[in-house]
Amino acid sequence: IRRPPRSTPSNSSAASDVYKRQALGWDTPSEPSSGGFYLSNNSFGHTGFTGTSIWIDPDRDLFVILLTNRVYPTRKNEKIKEIRPKIHNAVMLSIMR
Repeated sequence: IRRPPRSTPSNSSAASDVYKRQALGWDTPSEPSSGGFYLSNNSFGHTGFTGTSIWIDPDRDLFVILLTNRVYPTRKNEKIKEIRPKIHNAVMLSIMR
């Protein structure tokens, strides 16, 4: 197995000024962020239509994966936008103690 050199999408951004919060398909911290408030500035993440998300924080050597099904029983459920950052914040606070 060959591994490429370690780099993070957040420091390889090819985005224009309008899209500063994205880096090669990944979200980077912004306000508001689905990753919450406690991830480092070098973190990056991605969200999925069904409510899933992954946030990776290379500074803290950790990642948080959230698996959900927000489209059940209907696709009109938008509450995941409030829940994602709360879950990421709770995870970070439990680790930072």
